[in-house]
Amino acid sequence: MRALITLCLIGLMASWTASAADTVESINACMKANIPESLQVREFELTATDKAGGTRTLAGRLSARLDKGKLNAMMRITQPSDMRDAAYLVKESDAEGKDEEMYVYLPALQKVRRVTGGMKDSSLFGTDLSYSDVKQITYALSGNKLTLERTENLEGRPAWVLSMAPDPSGGARFDKVIAWIDQKSCMLMKADFQQAGAVRKRFASSAKYLAKSGPHWYITQGRIEDLQEKTSTLMRVTDLLSDKDLADRLFNPRAFYLGN
Repeated sequence: MRALITLCLIGLMASWTASAADTVESINACMKANIPESLQVREFELTATDKAGGTRTLAGRLSARLDKGKLNAMMRITQPSDMRDAAYLVKESDAEGKDEEMYVYLPALQKVRRVTGGMKDSSLFGTDLSYSDVKQITYALSGNKLTLERTENLEGRPAWVLSMAPDPSGGARFDKVIAWIDQKSCMLMKADFQQAGAVRKRFASSAKYLAKSGPHWYITQGRIEDLQEKTSTLMRVTDLLSDKDLADRLFNPRAFYLGN
């Protein structure tokens, strides 16, 4: 689990404060301003906890860049050995109104598969993240209807509160998402995923986990909980790397078979 795949564009935009001119488009643009035009690679850990308290940790790399203003994000697992080279890719479409493309690769099957429809809310690599969450949590929001509801304080910091209604024809598991966006960093700090009026899943981070790489903000730690299944996944960014020479290959699903 915008989650995993940039997961930060211009430093000036990241210092915006709330005003009457704030719009959904400007806020989403501010979130995308945290994604560098060139490649950014983050090493991460995902520790999933089941309802009995058992844990399983996945480690890997999350690579992201903007291509003509559209997000490309790829997650590749490096540990444990039985999941090594499993990969997931999300690519925003250039076509107006067209959904993003999502692909997943599992080495055991030796196949790249397209993620479509209701599959987008399925578990990513056995964690509480869904395929859609990688984009929603880390980089930008998307949905059939996105509305700026209000501004309020979160941990004593001003935040925009937005609601998102996924397209029901796409088989989405949740019928509404409420998101809190920190106004200083333009990072998503909290999200409630609702089903039939009840919060079924929640993502939460804290201002103490905000960090910067140059002008770009990112979150070093966050947790997503499935309140119905009583499971959770802790996400941690453990390092930032530079890997520009591999940029094109990283975002080509046909190259997943080649591994790292």
